[in-house]
Amino acid sequence: MTLHSIYSISMVILDLPLGYVADFIGRKKALIISSIFAFIAFFLYSLSSVFYEFVVVQLFLGLATSLASSTDSALLYDTLDELNKNKDYKENERNILSIESFSEATASILGGLVATINMRYNLYFETFFIFISII
Repeated sequence: MTLHSIYSISMVILDLPLGYVADFIGRKKALIISSIFAFIAFFLYSLSSVFYEFVVVQLFLGLATSLASSTDSALLYDTLDELNKNKDYKENERNILSIESFSEATASILGGLVATINMRYNLYFETFFIFISII
């Protein structure tokens, strides 16, 4: 719970300033940088073994989440605006939310199966998939 609190506090503190940064550097760049921070976080997570290492991971995850927070929705809105399809925003956002929920449910089931082999394998897989998101 302490680690999750650190993550949550870092998100609250960083959300507003990093939202400004995302507007300043551009939404695509912000999402790429966010993925890089998430990759670093999960890479460190997969190697961590003591509390203070996990604190660093939570700070990186808070940074990554804050930078991506609402940036993806803003990018979707801007893209639809350029295509004169603003009316499709809510439908697209719902579809994305559905895909995210289905993916999380599937990953939870698969993660449980993988954890029966080795708990750290889930971290390795997550690190790999986040690396792919950078590309």
